[in-house]
Amino acid sequence: MKILLVQFFILFSVLLSAQKVPVWVFSIGFESQSLGIEPLDSREPDKASVLSGRPSPGISVGMAYKHLIWRSVYLQPGISFSSTRNKVSFRQDGEAVYGFHELEAPLHLAIYNSTSTNARIRAKVLIGGRFGWNFASNPDDRLSFYNNRFGLDLGLGMEIQAGRLLLSPEVLYSHGMNNLHNFTGKKYDYLVGRVVRDKVSFRLAISFNRKKNEHNSPISQEKW
Repeated sequence: MKILLVQFFILFSVLLSAQKVPVWVFSIGFESQSLGIEPLDSREPDKASVLSGRPSPGISVGMAYKHLIWRSVYLQPGISFSSTRNKVSFRQDGEAVYGFHELEAPLHLAIYNSTSTNARIRAKVLIGGRFGWNFASNPDDRLSFYNNRFGLDLGLGMEIQAGRLLLSPEVLYSHGMNNLHNFTGKKYDYLVGRVVRDKVSFRLAISFNRKKNEHNSPISQEKW
């Protein structure tokens, strides 16, 4: 984890030095997280000894740095914090609540539609991934999870000019890539295979125009 964080901050510093006027993006949003638990004791999930509950709501806040790399394509590294909880049902031992208070380092490509006929609104696509670390303390007497998470992200949104503000409503899906099941030889470890976390975020991102009219021209979009 330390090596990844060091690499992230090195990349962040290089981008800051390469662009004289920083373009910061701040976001706040609502998240829904599903905890996917693979049962090994039954082909029918409803009869398994370990069941994950319904997707659980949560919140997220974050900030990112937007750096133009080619025409209307931006590199967007960031840092964010999200908080969710998920219930897990153990058929013989009741329910347990697992918390996920996660510090994340997303890295996205933001691709804008530079051919929009409306100069004040343009669509965008977010593609990339993220690394997260869960700081919550969770019960481990029945089933335990690793703290690290890698996700593959895909998002859609639009950017709307409102004076000097750029408002971006977005929906972002993050697919969990690594197995979170920490096998320690406990009772339920032998009944569970892979465990992954998938998240859907609905968020509002806010950034600022450096110049009042720079959003109005496709040519000026390359100078953000």
